[in-house]
Amino acid sequence: MELRRYCSGLGAALDIIGGKWKLLILHHLTQGTLRYGELRRRIPAVSDKVLIQQLKELQADELVRRVDHKEIPPRVEYSLTPFG
Repeated sequence: MELRRYCSGLGAALDIIGGKWKLLILHHLTQGTLRYGELRRRIPAVSDKVLIQQLKELQADELVRRVDHKEIPPRVEYSLTPFG
């Protein structure tokens, strides 16, 4: 995450969760750990490209944890971090 100076915590929060789908992703992850496909089904209006991008940004901002179980077929799970 890029370090910036903010006048208030609200500016920092909006910078981190300002993506169109990020709040919805975080909402679904408050219900527990989800696999990518489950997230995709819960948010059908978002494209794969955007969902992946938003998840990567949330992971980079340390709000979401990604666990790749390195199995065939692929099994990747997303959950909230304590910060998230």
